[in-house]
Amino acid sequence: MDNKFLTQAPRQQQRLNPDAVPNYKIFSLRLNEWEYERLSTAASETGRTKQSFVRWAIRKQAEQEL
Repeated sequence: MDNKFLTQAPRQQQRLNPDAVPNYKIFSLRLNEWEYERLSTAASETGRTKQSFVRWAIRKQAEQEL
């Protein structure tokens, strides 16, 4: 059996590029009205799109926690 995944290092050992093109996974996030308004306001005040703001927030929080 020839499986390319058997020869790859485990995901924890791979170096992942935080600046890679965002084409790995897609997920949908349901927000209530308050969350959506906060996201919209924060994104516009920082000059980001909503998607960009969420990505930025994930990175910032991950740096603090990890």
